Amino acid sequence: EVGEMLANRAGSDLSRRPAPPAAGLDEAEAEEFAARIRAGYERETDRDTASLLRRWGAVLDERVSIAGILALGDDPAAFSPAARIAYRVLPAEREASNERFRARHLEGRIGTLLDDTMQLLERDLETLQVTRRGRVYDDLDVPRVALREVVANALLHRSLSPEMETVSDAIEISPEAIVVTSPGGLHVTADPSELGLAPISGVRNLTLVRLCEQLTSPAGDRIVENQASG
Repeated sequence: EVGEMLANRAGSDLSRRPAPPAAGLDEAEAEEFAARIRAGYERETDRDTASLLRRWGAVLDERVSIAGILALGDDPAAFSPAARIAYRVLPAEREASNERFRARHLEGRIGTLLDDTMQLLERDLETLQVTRRGRVYDDLDVPRVALREVVANALLHRSLSPEMETVSDAIEISPEAIVVTSPGGLHVTADPSELGLAPISGVRNLTLVRLCEQLTSPAGDRIVENQASG
């Protein structure tokens, strides 16, 4: 805990540090990322893929960064517990006393983790009829848009300090609540008195966030919404 507090006090971008030497990027994902950058930024049109990966922090000199393997990595869970989610569903009180919780670990890049988590939540939560603007829709008992936002934030803004690098994000579902646990405390720029009020907060893992702003999940959905969009 002391080490984590000291890491937070520095406020440095810990997603922009070298990954283990054997870590690498998925070539197809890296090329797709580079193509998005060329299409979206006129100044980057003529740059090759290797140059773009270095400019955006996915590669540091000749080493892949932590942000790089989490967003674009080839088998990122083999090198970082941040590429894993511990997911479990607790039994309801009415179930047999010897019933144990159902649990599994999800692994993959952040976009894959987000899609896979949403699929499990669709399976494990109840579907209700809700009315919006005079029309009736089927939605989960916790709205999908809220769940996706919470899970994405937990993956992107978790602590990546050496003190927390062995800890995975966790999701626990009970009949009373969905608890999403993201390693680390408040970011150094966060003012507890302004939580929920300030329109823009500090970014803990800037390099990772910038990469994921350009990516979509395997299902074709954006990973990150515009900052302060709610």
